[in-house]
Amino acid sequence: MIVPTMNNREKAYEAFRVTQYLAQCMDDRLNDAMRKFKNNTRFPYFQRFIVQDDKNNNWVCLFYMLNKQHKKERKFLTIAYTIYNVPPKHKEDDNSSGKGCILFDPYSMKDFIEHKIDRMVSVCDITPHTFNRYTERYLKPLNKDNIKFEYKVESMLARWGWFDICADLYGDINTQNHKEDDKLPYDVMMKGGGILKGQLTHDLLIRFFTYIGKDMMYDNQLLRQEEMRAEYLKLFHKRIKIS
Repeated sequence: MIVPTMNNREKAYEAFRVTQYLAQCMDDRLNDAMRKFKNNTRFPYFQRFIVQDDKNNNWVCLFYMLNKQHKKERKFLTIAYTIYNVPPKHKEDDNSSGKGCILFDPYSMKDFIEHKIDRMVSVCDITPHTFNRYTERYLKPLNKDNIKFEYKVESMLARWGWFDICADLYGDINTQNHKEDDKLPYDVMMKGGGILKGQLTHDLLIRFFTYIGKDMMYDNQLLRQEEMRAEYLKLFHKRIKIS
């Protein structure tokens, strides 16, 4: 099972280890998910089921559509995650304790392992501190701070926006220019505002360590985020609408 003492490589390995198994489980549920998507009229819409692996990790496997356009295009997204617990270090409240999750896309990872794609595929570690801050700064003002942890994960996925990857990521991540413990900035601009602050390690694990709400950002920070978003869209020639 995933435990707090695991390092980045060990956490990433847990996802690599079960990739083929989870992809097959999702294949088995695919037709049923598509039938339910066809009859759905509300978005975002999630289809979920739980798979237990040989080390007693419970993986929540998700098929989901974010909007009507996805339904029209018969497009759905896939993800799998497992929850882990971090106990408090002290008797008093510790904001680094609570629930976190290891999250990745089994289909993309499977294609990466089988050399069908050459783009980067990573495993995300969303720490308890990130969920605590997300609950406090985003969900609580909406009176949704008491929802189940699984719905907090889905709330993040529904707002997942675009990635800001540091410039030298592709050129140097697998070279000797980076030490094993090097951490490169990897932030996600959330739809509707706010940022997931993260770091990409040499092991290709993205560790998100906090959430910053839009109202906590300075005007120049918001401007820079929009500039980086424009640079991102130009670089990858993608059309992404961020509300």
